[in-house]
Amino acid sequence: MSKTKKTPRTVPTLKKSDRPEYFRQRWITNVLASRKVDRKHTYNGTPCMRWTKYINVVNGYGQQRVSPHFKLLGSVKVAGAHRCVYAILVGEIPKDHHIDHLCDNRWCTNHEHMKACLQAENSIRANYVRWGKQDPTDNPAPF
Repeated sequence: MSKTKKTPRTVPTLKKSDRPEYFRQRWITNVLASRKVDRKHTYNGTPCMRWTKYINVVNGYGQQRVSPHFKLLGSVKVAGAHRCVYAILVGEIPKDHHIDHLCDNRWCTNHEHMKACLQAENSIRANYVRWGKQDPTDNPAPF
């Protein structure tokens, strides 16, 4: 029996300047892979995307640790999953804006079901939906 000498495996190392981008891309891939299609819940003909990781039992929103290399969410360590997905797929969330779930599912992470708006507009629309009135965003009313 001849013994073959094993060659050590070399792992490609990234340059220090490339490392943040690598970890940023890995985090984005991980976040987007943590969603699954929920065909029971739809909004405007598109299905909701259920968050499959941690959901806060107090407020019902999905939560995600934020990579320190992802600067669109500021310096927070944990953020709402819907905010992470919106920032990845749509872009930066304007300061003092909330993400409104148009489908009214707090666990939904479909960026087509989200809208960045001020808290006042979000509250008005939520109250209309909660009390069964017509959605105020269908009417051309100024907010």
